[in-house]
Amino acid sequence: MQTSVPHVATNQSLAIALAAVLAAPERTVLVVDAAHRLQGQINASIAIERLSNDERASFLSALQQRDPVAATGLPGADRGLDELLQGDLVTLVPATDLITAARQVLARGTVTLPVVDEDHHLLGAVSRRALLRALLQQNS
Repeated sequence: MQTSVPHVATNQSLAIALAAVLAAPERTVLVVDAAHRLQGQINASIAIERLSNDERASFLSALQQRDPVAATGLPGADRGLDELLQGDLVTLVPATDLITAARQVLARGTVTLPVVDEDHHLLGAVSRRALLRALLQQNS
């Protein structure tokens, strides 16, 4: 499990969330509340789908930049991130075994799954790549 995962808080602006998406390796950030409980995620696909035409053009332009784009250059500085929040995520718990975790990742077609404790506090995430690596090591 990777404990350092890209995330933003629910009280941050949409522009900050979009900047975090752009900076994230998988173009996905998890969203947590003030108590660090997982609320959902925002990713580039959701942003492209849900932003208005002008905002989408600005975001797509930022996606093509090599250097990180500051939040000040992105839409949504005066709005919350709720409209792009994808809730009801499938999550794992620390006790989830490798096979079950791999099945969940593959069944969902996702690159990563968040890991939470019994109170839904974000602990980290497990990537498809890390799961496959661990399974290969286990079988060798």
